[in-house]
Amino acid sequence: MSFPHVYQLKRPLYLYSEDEHKNDADKLRGMLRHAPYRAARIPQPKCLFVFTESDRDHANQLYLSLRNGIESFPGCKRLTGISLEKDSVLAVKVPEVDRQQLAVAFQSCIEEQLSKMAEPPDFAFVISSKQPLPMEQDPYGYAKVALTRYGIPSQFVSWELLESSNTFRYAISNIALAFFVKLGGVPWSVSVGRKTPALAIGIGSTEVNDPNSLTRRRLLGYAVCVLSNGLYLDTTFFPPANSYPEFLVNLESGLRKALDEVLKSNKDVEKVTIHVSHLERAETIRHVRQTITEYEKTGSNPISLELVRLTEDSDFSVFDQSHPGFVSAEGTVVALGANHALLVTEGRKEKPVWRGRKPVTLELHRQYASSRSLSLRDTIEDAFCLSSVNWRGFNAVTQPISLQYAKLLAQEVAKMSQIQPQICAILQQQRAFSSVPWFI
Repeated sequence: MSFPHVYQLKRPLYLYSEDEHKNDADKLRGMLRHAPYRAARIPQPKCLFVFTESDRDHANQLYLSLRNGIESFPGCKRLTGISLEKDSVLAVKVPEVDRQQLAVAFQSCIEEQLSKMAEPPDFAFVISSKQPLPMEQDPYGYAKVALTRYGIPSQFVSWELLESSNTFRYAISNIALAFFVKLGGVPWSVSVGRKTPALAIGIGSTEVNDPNSLTRRRLLGYAVCVLSNGLYLDTTFFPPANSYPEFLVNLESGLRKALDEVLKSNKDVEKVTIHVSHLERAETIRHVRQTITEYEKTGSNPISLELVRLTEDSDFSVFDQSHPGFVSAEGTVVALGANHALLVTEGRKEKPVWRGRKPVTLELHRQYASSRSLSLRDTIEDAFCLSSVNWRGFNAVTQPISLQYAKLLAQEVAKMSQIQPQICAILQQQRAFSSVPWFI
């Protein structure tokens, strides 16, 4: 086969049943037509609304919009099956204090309320300003740390969004979607076109400042495990490290543990693809490769393994000369070599206007494959599927969730670690957090 050559992938159908009979080309329409792929674990959750007295009306607005619907949004029950009843709603009213003290006030009020409850609520909505603030003044960061200690997933909604009617009427469906997903619901899956999906593991890392010594940094690592049809499986945290060599040791043991655990529960998968970002250090990528080659030899689960380095928005541009605007279609693949390809994940059918920016192009370099028979085309199709199944919003696409979720997780953990250095240990203890994307 000569290179480069071009071919086209079809965007996968969104699925709302395991037998794939219930499907649709549109995410939102499919949920309304068929109901979600898998119901939330708690159909009538006990919810906490956290707000200051000045945001009381905003809290009521959010509750009523979620419960009853607004304009084209039909309400949580119609869209997701979650019933948000008045007798299951609790409020934490934070006193009006100086801006510099507000974050701590959010945390202390939440902890005081939760300490008095026989059972913690199932979910929390936190209402405050979206104004950028340093971490030590961010109410949501402090609120999220307090809630995480009790195993409560949460969603932030700004009062600025609630006051912007034109924006809020579109955003409310995404708020309801995040609410549903963080309670363990599966809104949709995608068709991968093969009998069994592959297992994809996104490896990520982040550096966080030690709050007691701003000159000292710790390295955190994690593995986000998903199936190529979009189903979320698990998040494994690697122990925090105080040096890069220590991080590499933790990476090896953590990746082995992640592989053992997810393969134990998903014995039918035929292939595991490890995704790493091009932003990771070259030594980190080499260490991941070494780990999976050794795992293949010594692991108890015989499985095909591959390592793929992904550039989330390549410097390459893919043009379609047959289109008036030269904009490529999503799903366009340019094979540059046997293990190197470009994939257009957002193209001319997407809603954003392309004037002034180029279609989003994912660049894939396969660094290792345990067998020559492993198809790079299948690997690219899996990446395209994982780019189409982002549960962060109905319009969220661009890059595979294996890395997109890892990036979001890095941002959340880094912020929370500045408030609570032991947050990774807390998250590991809260096992319910490991099986849902609580950070989206």
